[in-house]
Amino acid sequence: MGTNHSNRFSSPSENGSMHLELEVCDPAVVGFLEQFEGPARSAKALEALRFGVGVLQTSSPTMDLQMVKDEFGDLHVELKNSLANYFKDEHGILPRSLNGYFGENGTVTRALLDPNNKKGVLAMIEERVTKLTEGILKQFSLDEDTSAISRLRTIFADGFASLKQSLGIKEAQAAEAERGHVKGFEFEVDLYDPVAQMGRQFGDETELVRGSPGSIKNCKTGDHLIILGETTGAPGLRIVVEAKDQDYKAKDAIAELQKAKKNREAVAGIFVFAKGCEPPEFGNFRRVDNDFYCTADKSALAEGGPLPFVWAAYELARVQAVAAVRKEAGGKLDLERIQQHIDGIAVWVPRLGEIMTKASTVQNNGKFIETTAKDIKDDIEKRAAEVLALLRLDAE
Repeated sequence: MGTNHSNRFSSPSENGSMHLELEVCDPAVVGFLEQFEGPARSAKALEALRFGVGVLQTSSPTMDLQMVKDEFGDLHVELKNSLANYFKDEHGILPRSLNGYFGENGTVTRALLDPNNKKGVLAMIEERVTKLTEGILKQFSLDEDTSAISRLRTIFADGFASLKQSLGIKEAQAAEAERGHVKGFEFEVDLYDPVAQMGRQFGDETELVRGSPGSIKNCKTGDHLIILGETTGAPGLRIVVEAKDQDYKAKDAIAELQKAKKNREAVAGIFVFAKGCEPPEFGNFRRVDNDFYCTADKSALAEGGPLPFVWAAYELARVQAVAAVRKEAGGKLDLERIQQHIDGIAVWVPRLGEIMTKASTVQNNGKFIETTAKDIKDDIEKRAAEVLALLRLDAE
């Protein structure tokens, strides 16, 4: 091997062996083999030769796999046994170590999860949960005046007391109004106050004429008189209001209102029934030609509450009266457009009945009432204003 060497060799024998005679001059090889004597030197030389052949074969694409298996088989077995010693189930070095720390009786388990250990995790969690639970339960205790449930009970008690008092007052007022004895309650007379208030808002003049004779000799039919103001474009026109707190048939009410119009020289009329006295044909609101039939709730009247059907009848009667006079006088009226607006207003009025029903549960239906009432009011005022503008334009 190496440089400066000679060799003689023979062909392989039949049994696969080969005889070699080598003169080794390589200093490294010589130095290695000098450590051994006799047969041991030959054995080591053969071992070195075999190792060198293995290295040469490893560097070749045609490596002898069987040689590798023979050389490293023992190493594989040794490695497998070592790994088994570390990772073998239950008895391996690693499982025993982990169990010693984290097992049921392990060091970490005893330190952190032992409920008897006051510094353990379970003990700390239990202590914290106990404090939180006690705090929550305290808030639901009626024995604690400052607890949340006690404060809530106080709020409800005060609220119900206030509501009961309010409802009691209103029920008493309603009952008295129904009997007609609230401060000398008289439906026909007391109805004049809201009518006069509407008149001021519209810019009209109003007059309580109940009990005084009119154009017909000795006839006192017709309770209130409305005289239209300048904003209508037809100042001086009259609307009569007839109010009744007794049951009336539809035909009798129509005849009564016609007589009131004639007696008060009015171009339109409003017949107001105390709620519950109206004919079933009319309901809460009905228009017949230029006249309007509606209801007023006596409880609302006694309490100063809204009278939506009376307000709607007043608003429409003003428009209808001016339109009727303009039609008779001729001119360039857009009657179709005017009638569309009047009909559009009339469509809104029955919805006021929904508001009256919803008003009994204001808390649950407040939003509905507020929205619907605003829509009705805005649309009626808009339409009425446009009709009066058309009528004024025709008058000019």
